[in-house]
Amino acid sequence: MKRLSLLLLLLTTAALTGGRSAGVSAKNNNSGRPRLIVNIVVSGLRPTDLELYEEGFGKGGFRRLMEGTYYPYAYYPFTPNKPAALATLTTGALPSLHGVVGEGWWNYTTGDYAPAVGDNAYSTFDTDAKDSRVANTNLILETLGDVVVGSIEGARSVSVATDAESAIILGGLHPSEVWWFDPLGGNWTTSTRYANSLPKWVRNFNRSAFWRSSYGAPWILSRGNDGYVHSKSSVAKPHGYKLSKEEKRHIYTAADVVALGHTHTINDVVAQFAKEAIIYNRLGFDASTDVLNVCFDSPLRIAQRYGLSSREVEDMYYRLDESIADLLTFASAQASGHMVVCLVGDGGCREVEPAASKVFNTAQARFLINSFLSATYGKDEWVLGYKNGGIWLNHTLIFSRGLELPVVQSQVAAFALQLRGVSYAITASDMMEGGVKEGLVEIAQRGFYPKRSADVTFVLMPDWCESGGEEETPTISQSLPYAPYRRTMIALCGEGVEAGQRNASKVDVRSLVVTLSEIAGVDVPLGAEFEPLEGSRSDR
Repeated sequence: MKRLSLLLLLLTTAALTGGRSAGVSAKNNNSGRPRLIVNIVVSGLRPTDLELYEEGFGKGGFRRLMEGTYYPYAYYPFTPNKPAALATLTTGALPSLHGVVGEGWWNYTTGDYAPAVGDNAYSTFDTDAKDSRVANTNLILETLGDVVVGSIEGARSVSVATDAESAIILGGLHPSEVWWFDPLGGNWTTSTRYANSLPKWVRNFNRSAFWRSSYGAPWILSRGNDGYVHSKSSVAKPHGYKLSKEEKRHIYTAADVVALGHTHTINDVVAQFAKEAIIYNRLGFDASTDVLNVCFDSPLRIAQRYGLSSREVEDMYYRLDESIADLLTFASAQASGHMVVCLVGDGGCREVEPAASKVFNTAQARFLINSFLSATYGKDEWVLGYKNGGIWLNHTLIFSRGLELPVVQSQVAAFALQLRGVSYAITASDMMEGGVKEGLVEIAQRGFYPKRSADVTFVLMPDWCESGGEEETPTISQSLPYAPYRRTMIALCGEGVEAGQRNASKVDVRSLVVTLSEIAGVDVPLGAEFEPLEGSRSDR
């Protein structure tokens, strides 16, 4: 019924409006270009997941993408964390150029923590979340969507994600719209940076709130035992499970709303909202090439909670496959088939044994380093914080004591090497002086942005996990410079893309933006500095 109503609304919209724009600029009005480019990012998705579960996928989702041009050996040339990876995917640049080094950093001048998408000048509609003052203020480089909107008359760029951080980074500098799901209010929202109020269509979608029936509900597997590769399950009920009277009478709480982000349901909510965004932004309706960015953030959270080899994760991917298939079918109909779709992950991860012996306690590391500096120079707050695999030092205090920053950084690096789990400790001074030239250290340098990166960056040993000390012991190791953590995949399909090609050569993820720019017929974004993907274009 839901799909039928959306289709009727789509047909009504097309009938009542002649066209979104009176015309398209002459140099960009070639019929060979797609009307819609859909960028899909799945957080935590690995090429090995696609291969392991391929037999269980339908034809219209992951398999449809893999049967275009598929690159199972795509790599990030730096240590990827989600914000940095997303910024690279949309700009085609390294963090050393686009400046998004992680989810946040400390301001060396004020000593204050600065979230990557934080800005107190803006607020988010209808939310009580404490971190709701967000905007794209800290973004530096233009994205593919920015270039398309700036080059093609009538073009639009819309970003939809589970998390505000993902939606904002993918949206870039000049998006048409940016939307995310508020985990506390359980509604779709945006920032005053992007809108003066929530439009009627978003308020209506929030009012429908079909996802509320899932609050507090048990996870029921979508297929029988024979339909799964894995046997381990933590909370999932078997296929065909009937709710008890108590479960049927459950009244959801605020905790249930937050927990939705750790279930398969949220992925379908994102896909359904993306379809609404297509309708009301008229994406793909005319010859102006539009861009739709969709980020599914929850798969990584689900893997972190239940483990990569759990039935919950496997079941989530089968359901996500169906949601993506539904979204792509809908988007293709809107664009009359003139559509290009790409799929990519935000970096690799590996399952590890939950043994405390391989957990790097970041809170303890911060305490020990501050104690070391206090013993050396006098008791004080020498450390601002630990984030993104590194330590930020109190520059104001260091300079007020007449100390040389490179010397203090080197002392911290030498001390850090005594901590269990640390392979390398690289100072910001060494990175800026170009003293880093090869291997894992060079990979770390590519993610270094002087004004925002840590004073000392740590490289942990393989399969080690970071933990803040308060949360449960992690079951997944990620954001390390080793190849499995940097590996992802790129899948392209649609108009002008070669079909049935599996390219086993190693490729750089920065090539994706260059390829999509070429397909859209626009210049590459300012920071893009790589060649297009080889063998992805078909003759027209």
